[in-house]
Amino acid sequence: MPSFIESGHHPENILPLETASGLTSEQERPAASEAEIATRQMTRLAEQVNADLGEKIVGPDGRLKMPMFAQTLGSDRVRLESAVVRSIRVEQDELDDPLIRQAAIERLGLVEKSGRLKPDELTDALIRGLDREKTNWGGNLAEVTATLLLHRGLSENFITVRTAAYDDLKHGIDTIIVNKETGEVICAFDELMGGGPEDKRAEEKARRQQEDIKRGGTSLTYGFTIKDGQMVKSSFEHVPIFRLCLGRREVYSALTECDHDGDDLGPIGKNILDGLLASLAQQTGEYLTLDELNPVMRQRLEHFRDGSLAKMQAMIAQPEQAAA
Repeated sequence: MPSFIESGHHPENILPLETASGLTSEQERPAASEAEIATRQMTRLAEQVNADLGEKIVGPDGRLKMPMFAQTLGSDRVRLESAVVRSIRVEQDELDDPLIRQAAIERLGLVEKSGRLKPDELTDALIRGLDREKTNWGGNLAEVTATLLLHRGLSENFITVRTAAYDDLKHGIDTIIVNKETGEVICAFDELMGGGPEDKRAEEKARRQQEDIKRGGTSLTYGFTIKDGQMVKSSFEHVPIFRLCLGRREVYSALTECDHDGDDLGPIGKNILDGLLASLAQQTGEYLTLDELNPVMRQRLEHFRDGSLAKMQAMIAQPEQAAA
């Protein structure tokens, strides 16, 4: 499944990742200024969404905060799932290797604290520090950029936030969108930088997501809906999942523009968002042709296509129509 980059929905001066940098690794490290912009913009998004929802449920990284769900899901469950997140991250970052762990402690300036903190507390501090280091990695910047553009372009009718760490690591979803009018969690996304025809990561994600869709979609443990104008925290099943692919130059251009345009969606961001929505429409159409598609998922995809997705595309097209 090609990203919208290859399907003509991008300005000529915005190049795919492979053309822009010659690198495809998610660990490519762009200019530090992009990480700074991403941090500022996610902090701003969190402030706006929290104000909209009436509760500080979103952290400064734009992610839903697991502890805020303790009353809904139960504090024991949240603690257990936080431990699951910690365990996965220890494995991913090789923090169970004494040499790697010690190097991270020294690099992140935690030597003094390491003697006072309990082992799990130190691990959590290391994970937070590593997350700050990874802010400017390609995959994270693609996730931030897509979330930011969806928020800026659609916030009048939709709420866009990054998922809690548990849903990211266990269910493979980075971002969710909630329809303010219906209260539905309409879809979830897994973002990546790249997505060209030779990108094996994108190809594997597409394969896995199609299998998930056929079985009935993904789960969302830390989510919320809107009822009578109020946020209600809840878990969800049968959530449609899509992938959003952004090129390296698109990420740079969109973040730079967003940092200079207040809270408005500029022409570059609008063009990229239009392409992302076109990609969602294409993926929805492909999902609906799958053999043995779960009937609940078929209904949800058709509802998404004819309702929320159509509304999103109309919102982005509206300024052009007015100008014409």
